[in-house]
Amino acid sequence: MLNSPTQFGNVRPGDIKYKDVTGDGKITDDDKVPLSYSPFPRLMYGFGAEVRYKDFTLGLLFKGRGRTDFFKNNNGYGYLPFYGGNTGNVLSMVKDQSNRWTPAWYSGDPKTENPNAIFPRLTYGKNENNDKFSSFWLGDSRYLRFEELTLNYNLRMAALKRLLGVNSIDLQFVGHNLYVWDKVKIWDPEQADKNGYAYPLPMTFALQIYINF
Repeated sequence: MLNSPTQFGNVRPGDIKYKDVTGDGKITDDDKVPLSYSPFPRLMYGFGAEVRYKDFTLGLLFKGRGRTDFFKNNNGYGYLPFYGGNTGNVLSMVKDQSNRWTPAWYSGDPKTENPNAIFPRLTYGKNENNDKFSSFWLGDSRYLRFEELTLNYNLRMAALKRLLGVNSIDLQFVGHNLYVWDKVKIWDPEQADKNGYAYPLPMTFALQIYINF
């Protein structure tokens, strides 16, 4: 710390350390550089498949997005974890000591001085150093979603045609939003830029019947 550039406020071990981009020995607005992609994805994609066997049809649909990031800046996950009261998931996260930097003299275990923890050193009141937009609070909101699974059975019977005038009946099971591969984890990556302030996308199932005359 003694040989580090001058930062913000009373910096202590466990606080975020910033890169001196200009090399002038102090961290100022002149050291700000572009960090990330926009929260609006620059790449969106999807793919699917359909397999038929006799009277059965299986359909799969995937969608995803890439080259998009978000900042963890609210709702108990970012640089103001306790701001506005005990909202969000912060209490459940900080109870796990591995999620926060804790000095060894306090915990009795050097492993708690974890530089890769979700939170830096926790402090009372506002921390002038740790609340800056930086790569520490940057999240990757890329994802691949198993969007839909469809299983269809086509029922054809001569009796249906003769008695009811029905050519066939399709019995269909549909599952939506079944799984997501992502790095956000704490909430849906498609809503990552909302920092949890959005109603989650539900997993749904449906049974459908189509009568074909």
